[in-house]
Amino acid sequence: MGSDWRLLAAGTMLFWGMWGVWVKAAQREGAHWTAIILLATLGYAIVASIACLPKAKFALDRAHLFALIGGLCGGLGGVLFYRALEEVPASTLVPLSGQYVLVTAVLSSLFLGEPFDLRKMAGVLLAAGAIVLLSS
Repeated sequence: MGSDWRLLAAGTMLFWGMWGVWVKAAQREGAHWTAIILLATLGYAIVASIACLPKAKFALDRAHLFALIGGLCGGLGGVLFYRALEEVPASTLVPLSGQYVLVTAVLSSLFLGEPFDLRKMAGVLLAAGAIVLLSS
């Protein structure tokens, strides 16, 4: 690995944190959730095009099918997120929906054989506690 993953993770946290505020601001200013999805997707496509297209190599194989399915799941989650954003504050929805990491941790262990030790299990339990606190 050429980059420190911790810096990449911190950058992800920072930009995704700002994303939650900006899309809620758009909703408060009167943008319909469907317009927010389209414009947010356009922004994502612009960044992805600049970052990835010069290096991308596509093929019709299992790996690329998995990437497509992942994108579809992300898109469906996004639609549900933007719809829910009309109902609750971003300060509730973003941390709550951010608990998707629980699903990733469990499914990665079950289907990809990734390790799931006691420390990770404790983290999952603490995150589950956060869900209870955030949704009450």
